[in-house]
Amino acid sequence: MTTLFEAVIALFKANNFKYAQKILDKLNTLTFKERDMQLIIGRHFLNQLAEYHNQPNEQKLIKTISFLKEIGANHLAHYFLTIFNQIK
Repeated sequence: MTTLFEAVIALFKANNFKYAQKILDKLNTLTFKERDMQLIIGRHFLNQLAEYHNQPNEQKLIKTISFLKEIGANHLAHYFLTIFNQIK
């Protein structure tokens, strides 16, 4: 599953948003269990990146990254911030 998430990120970085969105659309059809919270959060972040591509407003992304920092998920917050900075 993580490989698919990384593929979407790589496609975003390569400005290949059409294929990134196709994979993301398929990921959005999957149901994750609560124990897979990191996957749920990752998918949420990817959807926000797609939304940012369509309407450049970084507030939702910054809010998600800030929330991750607040709950102590600093590594994930840093990873997401790095990705966001590479794409914007």
